[in-house]
Amino acid sequence: MGLHIKTLSGNDRFFVIDVGSTHIKVLLCDLEEGQLNILERVSVRQSRKHMFGGDISDLQGVSEALQKTLGKIEKNRKQEVPDCIFSIQSPSLVTDTFSMNYVREKESRILDMEEIDSMVAKIEQKSLEKAKPKILSQIMEDESQMKLITTSLTSITIDGKKVANPIGFTGKNISLTVCNVFIPMTTFHLYSTIARNIDKKILSFVPTPIALTKAQADSLEIFDPNGFVDIGYSLTSITLENYSELLGSVQIPIGSSQYENMFVRKFPKLSRLEIEHMMQGDPENLSKEAKKIQKDFVELLIRAIVVALRMISSQFLLKNVYVSGGIAQEWFRVLLQEEFVAHLGHGVKVYPLIPAEAELDPNFWVAYALAKTTQEIVRHQADPIARILRYVIYRYE
Repeated sequence: MGLHIKTLSGNDRFFVIDVGSTHIKVLLCDLEEGQLNILERVSVRQSRKHMFGGDISDLQGVSEALQKTLGKIEKNRKQEVPDCIFSIQSPSLVTDTFSMNYVREKESRILDMEEIDSMVAKIEQKSLEKAKPKILSQIMEDESQMKLITTSLTSITIDGKKVANPIGFTGKNISLTVCNVFIPMTTFHLYSTIARNIDKKILSFVPTPIALTKAQADSLEIFDPNGFVDIGYSLTSITLENYSELLGSVQIPIGSSQYENMFVRKFPKLSRLEIEHMMQGDPENLSKEAKKIQKDFVELLIRAIVVALRMISSQFLLKNVYVSGGIAQEWFRVLLQEEFVAHLGHGVKVYPLIPAEAELDPNFWVAYALAKTTQEIVRHQADPIARILRYVIYRYE
């Protein structure tokens, strides 16, 4: 399977769609001379019955809510936008790192893109078989048919020497490492059906854990040991990266819904709106009981995140953690940093996923990361070396 990506239909405008458990977030973006501009941002609350445990449970409900949102934006803009890029997530999403040695028949022949593309295709063919035990251990369903949706080429070594750009090199032994992302075929079909229902061309389906890394792709800290944490309503996505190499990701069934339920149990007479205000509230303005709930939830979350990081790498390093999600306010990040230091024993720094100059509410941070992903895809269409050496997001035909 080659590394193929879709092109924009025209005028360089596209929708970014992040389907969450309680809200659908949509950005209308364009690329002007390669620069990303956000033209519209819309967050629409959807019924809690539409999603269950991070998976779509009402296909028609999600499709209708999304169709109405996109139609309203297009009507206001008086322009149809045919292209979109979707986030895709599931509690059954599985990532797996796979390495393979490739012995070339003609070691004096100069490496080109065609040969590297062929190497990656061979890895893809073997990766699912290798990942099956991990898939079974995570989703407990032996008969679940999985689909490979993202391949990230993270490392290339030629005759024992690590290279950033293999094009033009010669050598005999090539070692490739890729990080693959699988989802259940049924989940993929659900998202594909939504795309058909809204009558849009899909540039790509991007797993949320992979999209998170794109938000910091241009930062000076890209080569540090970095963690990315998106706290959704039903799931929290954790991705680990080291020296710009994707090591893997895990999604855990803990999110702001657990946080909300802790408040509901303690304050049963409060309305949902009052609970939401307490969840977003600065600890300095809350009661002693509410502060304890905040502290208990953050400790629970950090313990689960540390376990997830060890699942990705038993000897992980962590310097920076980039956090997103509706509850990722400044005071919440301070609490997260305190707990990270307490559990890891060194100076981990916690930052918002998106820079302040983007002027986006935390609920839109994953959508922004998806927009940056699209910018990278389009920017690298004319640069095949960058396309293959950076995280490659493409659609299987």
